[in-house]
Amino acid sequence: MAQRNSKKQAIIDHATLIFAGRGFMATSMNDVAAQAEVASASIFYHFKTKEDLYLAVLENAKDGILQAFADHLSATSFVSGLDKLLASIAFHLHLSESHREWFLLLQRPFTHELAVTNPVCRAQLHDIYSCLLNILEDALREGQEDGSIRPMAVNKTALIILAAIDGLRQLELHSLYTASSLFTELLELFRYMLSPLPHQKP
Repeated sequence: MAQRNSKKQAIIDHATLIFAGRGFMATSMNDVAAQAEVASASIFYHFKTKEDLYLAVLENAKDGILQAFADHLSATSFVSGLDKLLASIAFHLHLSESHREWFLLLQRPFTHELAVTNPVCRAQLHDIYSCLLNILEDALREGQEDGSIRPMAVNKTALIILAAIDGLRQLELHSLYTASSLFTELLELFRYMLSPLPHQKP
């Protein structure tokens, strides 16, 4: 059983890299089999269709993202809400570099097209984005309570921050700019945008 699960996970890991790099339509089950060094029949034993495999890949990415953020938040202490927010943004940017394939999957058009008709895909995307937004919203609320973040609409601000991070990744996906070269500037921009105005400081 362990060997079977190990082979299934290896298929998912290799499929993740291929789907992220090429997209759904340009990837075949034979491509995945070749990269995973398994027979095509082995893939169809675990996944009946390419769409089933894609959903398993997306679920694996979701689990990885949620667990990574949970581990980070539980292992890190923050001096203020603003510190927590900036640290969470920095970790998001770091994770999008160290596990680039997870975030490329989220930016593939097919992922969002599938979510329109497939409730499993829609639920996975909802879980991912809800987690990311909740982390930002919690930090914003804490910052407003401790005075490190000036008053502003929590939900809308969290959406703007998430959109900015996603926008950087889109630039890289389309080979327009190296996203990592803008990480420092993005953090400084949010520090400036969120810090209390001079007349609001105690």
